[in-house]
Amino acid sequence: MTKSSGLGYLINNQIYGVYFNDNTILSCDEDKRNIFFVKNPKMPSARVEEYTSETLPNDKDFQKKYLLLDRFIGLLKIDALKNPQTVS
Repeated sequence: MTKSSGLGYLINNQIYGVYFNDNTILSCDEDKRNIFFVKNPKMPSARVEEYTSETLPNDKDFQKKYLLLDRFIGLLKIDALKNPQTVS
């Protein structure tokens, strides 16, 4: 990820995600079947919106973030194939 987008992460239970600079979080499981979107996670009013790969919103901003998450996952998987010793 870049400074202009946010911070990408992979948790050891195979949950991928991006914490975007606009204080939103988009995460999913390895197969991208379950997608979670959180707006303003630091606020008490924050809520998690849950989607499946078939029910993604058609919102342009969401689609852009989903594309970035998808690219991030792809890069991590390529890295894991190149460097299998770094994957536990």
